[in-house]
Amino acid sequence: MKIHVLRGLPASGKTTFARKFCKKTGAKRINKDDLRAMLDDGKYSLENETLVLKARNFLAAVILHEGFDVVIDDTNLNPRHLEGLQELAEEVGAELLVMDMDVSLDECIRRDSLREKPVGEQAIREMHQKHLAPKGNGR
Repeated sequence: MKIHVLRGLPASGKTTFARKFCKKTGAKRINKDDLRAMLDDGKYSLENETLVLKARNFLAAVILHEGFDVVIDDTNLNPRHLEGLQELAEEVGAELLVMDMDVSLDECIRRDSLREKPVGEQAIREMHQKHLAPKGNGR
């Protein structure tokens, strides 16, 4: 049993990779944006996020129990998400594998601008600065 965690900025190719990987291997894909769309018409709120995370973890546990690997293709940049997924992996006896999507900030912004529902340049830059930019950069 494996939990494959993709990590990267929006538009770095996580979902594209996850869909191809799942098609090839039979793994099952879980994405918090998709769960939010199901549960709250895609609206993000701190109150709802606890439910979304519980739903993701429950769904992952069920899928793993049924003998499938899981691919989680959220940004997963905040260390607390990886910590929570590591706890889940330990609880269910799965191996946690992390794959970083190495795509430049500029390329992610370019790709995002072509999306039907873009995240936006400012949000991507903020995520990059908070989680990926070298510390002490001053920018």
